[in-house]
Amino acid sequence: MVFTTADRLRPQFHTRKKKGLRLGVYLLFLCSAGMVGLAFWQVKKTVDTPVSSFIGDAESGYEGENFGIFEEPHFISSKIYDEVRAGESLYGSLRRLRVPSKEAEIFVNSLSKKINLRQLPVGTVIVIESAPEKVFLDHFRISDSDQLFVRGLELYARHESGVAFSVKASLKEGESVELAKQEPEMFKEHGLFSGVIENSVYGSILNNNGDALLVNNFSDIFAWQIDFSREARAGDSYQMVVEKHVSGGRFVGFGRILAAEYISKKQALRAFYFESSDGRVSGFFDDNGRSLRNAFLKAPLKLASISSKFGMRFHPVQKRMKPHNGVDYPANRGTPFMAVAGGTVINAGYSRFNGNWVRIRHKNGYQTEYLHATKLAKGVHVGAHIKQGQVIGYVGKTGLALGYHLHFGMKKNDSYVDPTKQVFARSAGIPSPYLKEFKNNIAPMVIALNRKPKGADLARLENKSTHENDNPM
Repeated sequence: MVFTTADRLRPQFHTRKKKGLRLGVYLLFLCSAGMVGLAFWQVKKTVDTPVSSFIGDAESGYEGENFGIFEEPHFISSKIYDEVRAGESLYGSLRRLRVPSKEAEIFVNSLSKKINLRQLPVGTVIVIESAPEKVFLDHFRISDSDQLFVRGLELYARHESGVAFSVKASLKEGESVELAKQEPEMFKEHGLFSGVIENSVYGSILNNNGDALLVNNFSDIFAWQIDFSREARAGDSYQMVVEKHVSGGRFVGFGRILAAEYISKKQALRAFYFESSDGRVSGFFDDNGRSLRNAFLKAPLKLASISSKFGMRFHPVQKRMKPHNGVDYPANRGTPFMAVAGGTVINAGYSRFNGNWVRIRHKNGYQTEYLHATKLAKGVHVGAHIKQGQVIGYVGKTGLALGYHLHFGMKKNDSYVDPTKQVFARSAGIPSPYLKEFKNNIAPMVIALNRKPKGADLARLENKSTHENDNPM
C-alpha cells in the first residue's frame, strides 16, 4: 500500500491536538481553583473585619459620623447590621430583614416597655443576632424566601438631647424576653438663666441660647398672672434657676425650672417650685407661699398675640359693623389650644358660622367658647369633663373665617364679657404646717435671684441635687 504525504502527517496532527486539549483543561482547572481561593479569602476577610469598621464603636455610643451608613444589611459572623429607614416602624424594619412575624411582634412589644418606639429616629442601628446556620453570605443580601432564627436584638439610638443609648433584647425560653438598657450616666447641675426682652419672651430666650421647651415651661409658670403675647414689653427682664442636664462633661439640655422671676414696669412676679417631704404639697408658689394658680388661665394659647379685640368691629367676611364677642388669636393650622378652666362641655360640633367649636360651663356662672377649629380633640363631646389646661382642639378656619385663628369668647351669667379684663381669685396656698419647710427650701434660690451668682450662691442648691442620676426617657 502506498501512503500519500497527507496520510503520513495525519496521525502526528491528532497526537498534538490531544496534548493541547489536555494542557488547556489543566490550565483552566488551575485558574478556577485560584479564583475560588481568592473569593474565600475575600469572604473570610469580610467576616473577620471588626464591627467598628462598619458602624463605629458601639461601646462609645456611636459618637462618630457613622450613623446612617447602611444601604443594605451587613452580615458579620452571626450578626446582621442594618438601620431603621424613613417611614419604617421597628416592626417593619424587622420584617424587611426577614425576622418572622411572631418574633418581631414579641421583640416590639417587649422593647416598647423600655423605650418609646414611636419616637425612634430614622437611622437607629439594628443589630440582629441569628443562629449561624441561618446567616447567608451571598453578597450581603438575604434571600426573599429565607427567614432568620433570631436569638437577640439590639438597638443603638439617640435621645432628643443627642445622648446615645442602646437596648438589648434576648429571647429566652417560653417566648420571654430579657431586656438590658445601657446609656451614659446623666447628671444635673443648676444655673441661672437671665435676659432682657427686646421683641418677645420667645425670641429673647431663644437668642439667649435657650430652647422652645424652656420658653414653654417659663410661660406656663406665669400663665395665670400674665399673657406674655399681649402684656410683655421691651425692657422687661426675666431670670430662672434651672436644671441643666450634663453627660460626659457635655451640656445636653435643660431640665426643670426651680425658680423664676419676671419684672415689668407694672409688676414683679416670682415663683418657686416646692414639693413637701411627704409629697402632699407641690407646685409653684410666690415668696410668701401663695399659689400662682387661678381659676382661669390668661389665654387658651401659649405665647399667641391678639389680632382682634373684644367689642364693635368691622366684620371681615360680612363687611359690616357688628359686636365681636371675644378675642381672636392668629396661629398656624393645627396649633393646639386648651381650656382656660375646668368644667363640663355643653356644646361641641359644627355649625355654619362657628365651624368646629366647643363651649364649656365653669363654676360661678362662667362659660367659655372656642371657634373655627380644624378639629376637636379626642374625647371632647357634650357631657365630657374637662381639666384646666387640657388640649380641646386645634386651630383652623372652619365656619365664617378668612384665616387660621382661634376665636375665644367668655360669658358671665349668660352675657359676653371681655376675657382679657377678668380678675380671678388665686387657689389655696401652702398650708401653715409646711411654711417653714418651704422657706428653708427656697432660701438659696432667693439669694440666686436677688443678685447674679458667682458660684457660691448656687452651691447650696447643688448640694441637694447636682449629679443625681437622671433618666431622660
